[in-house]
This record gives sequence, structure tokens and C-alpha cells, in this order.
Amino acid sequence: MGGLQKSIDEAEKEVLRLEEKIERQNQEIREAALKGDGEAIKILAKKHHESKSRLDDIFAKLDLLRIESEGRTKEFEEELESLLTVSR
Repeated sequence: MGGLQKSIDEAEKEVLRLEEKIERQNQEIREAALKGDGEAIKILAKKHHESKSRLDDIFAKLDLLRIESEGRTKEFEEELESLLTVSR
């Protein structure tokens, strides 16, 4: 479970990092729009899209990791319960 939890923690940190990056990109796009800099908007919008796509991928991975973690926890609890039942 330790390795699985480490993967979950790393994915959660990546989510936070990407959310901050996306917020910065939003601000940069707003600033470029105020300046009327179409080329900068185009470049920034592409980077923004890539970041959001990466964030979606991380969320999907995180969902799978959490499902696996819940399954392993359930298996462990069932095994522990059966051991406790046998020893009584």
C-alpha cells in the first residue's frame, strides 16, 4: 500500500501544480487580450489547452489509483476479519 499511496500523493501534487499553472496561463491570456496581442493569445491558448489536457489525464490516473487503493483496503479488511474470526 505504501507505493500506491506514494503514487496518489504524487498525482495530487501534480494536480495542484497544474492548477496553479493553468491559473497563471489564464492571467497571461487576459493580459495578452488587453494588449490585443493575437499571436501571444494563440501561443498561450495552445499551452493552456495542453495543461488542461494533462490535468485531465492526471485526474483519470488519480481516479484509478484511488479505486485500486479502495480495493486493496477492502481486501485487507476482509482478510483481517477472517483472521480475527478464525482466532476466536
